[in-house]
Amino acid sequence: QAEEGGKTRWSFADETPETKEERPINDDLAMKTCAGSIGVGLFAKRRLEGGSVILRRDPIAHAARGLDGARCDVCLAPVSKSVKCKGCAAVVYCGKACATSAASKEHVANGECEVAAALPKILPTCLLAARVLRKMRADPAINTYVRALKRKSNLDGDDELQAAAKVVKQLSGETDENACASVLAVLQRNAHSVCDDELREVGVALYPRAVTAANHSCRPNIWPRFRFTVSKAPLLEYAVLSSVEANKELTHEYADLLNENRRESLRKNYGFVCACDE
Repeated sequence: QAEEGGKTRWSFADETPETKEERPINDDLAMKTCAGSIGVGLFAKRRLEGGSVILRRDPIAHAARGLDGARCDVCLAPVSKSVKCKGCAAVVYCGKACATSAASKEHVANGECEVAAALPKILPTCLLAARVLRKMRADPAINTYVRALKRKSNLDGDDELQAAAKVVKQLSGETDENACASVLAVLQRNAHSVCDDELREVGVALYPRAVTAANHSCRPNIWPRFRFTVSKAPLLEYAVLSSVEANKELTHEYADLLNENRRESLRKNYGFVCACDE
């Protein structure tokens, strides 16, 4: 996984570096740490049949992104008659179950609600970054995980990111603005767009390492899909598209494969140049 401006390469199909470490995830999967610029990848431990679900994970944190209308802050369901947060009205809920959930109570208790009430508009990524920062402070394992994720190296010239970092600092209670910028940069490369069954983007989330370990390919063999339940965060599943043999890398696409400008999109958003022949 090359940093921006590095050598043109991405998946293990293009090069086979020395495997330094293998970490089993479940009976189907292992995460391998490799030498060189690739980083880590997700691999099949045994033959996987097409259509099978090989991984399920809840997000570390998530935020609603209602591009087609308001979405519930907890379960990301579409909201027709919204129940607004009584303190800030910056987030909405689909009904009583989500409005009285543990997540909605945490929104108030941790001070996010009070700060949001004073802000004119909050971008979903800023809200996600603030929630990730709180999880990092509360859990050393999450702190270590997020800090180790790849991001672009130079943040000083990114005025948009620096402006967003100021908002995140207020929302999260973080004292170090550079830490806010760093988490935003991590999310640029590692957050998942949460999509419904019609592939409409309804939220943005950061998932555990077992999820983010999967690399990009323009010939993917797994598909990330999401399951939604009232009063719960969106569950991510990796489903196998077609049969995969043991020890093969498991990949999914990071960009729309029908987009003729996908190489530029991948370079800009993820910092690598796709080297496939398609």
